[in-house]
Amino acid sequence: MAVTKVKKVRILSHHEALDQVIAEIQKLGCCEIIGRDDGGGKEGEPAVSPSGRSRDRLSLDLDSNLSDVRFVLRFLEPLYSEEGGKLERMLGPKPPVSFSDLSLLKNSTDISMINSEARAIERQLAETRSELTQISNQLTLLGSIKDFPLPMWMISRGTGKVMGVMGTVPVSQASGLESDFLSVVEGEGEIFIAPAFEKQPETHAVMVFSRSMESQVMESVAKLSLIHI
Repeated sequence: MAVTKVKKVRILSHHEALDQVIAEIQKLGCCEIIGRDDGGGKEGEPAVSPSGRSRDRLSLDLDSNLSDVRFVLRFLEPLYSEEGGKLERMLGPKPPVSFSDLSLLKNSTDISMINSEARAIERQLAETRSELTQISNQLTLLGSIKDFPLPMWMISRGTGKVMGVMGTVPVSQASGLESDFLSVVEGEGEIFIAPAFEKQPETHAVMVFSRSMESQVMESVAKLSLIHI
């Protein structure tokens, strides 16, 4: 019986892709995965030497640092100016950088701390932008009722017996809202409707009335599409 010659092949794989590589080799049906002669691995699994495990840890560590570097670069890029611009930098030649170079840079730079500081600044900027947006919206809202004759606290908190309600109403129903409101309160309330500009679909309305009439007033104005603010 003839014996087919076999060859011993050593395959190197990135640690993250090792399982996939082994699976593809096994699909061939003509390969047997064996451990190294110097031991260390389970039967049927390739052994990993201490130096190999060290390289794996180094690779994972560098991957984490590269992720931090990418974030910091993205965060600082709008502030970076250069001759030729971003497109030339993206399409131009890149300097070769080895793993040893990256390791030296890692040891000389606390990129994790820089990344943490950049993320903290980004969060602060996001919170500031959100606050500025809220302030802008509130100024726009207050600008629409700048001619309201009563103090603003009448809307925000009112008194023990009097309350205020502010909302938006379609311009086409503003006059109907005023009529219905006055008929419900029977002289015990006031309504202010902000002037509407041309082609403006909605306008703001403020109603001040006795707290004892809250349910009747809200039921009446709801029929006229008032949206409470």
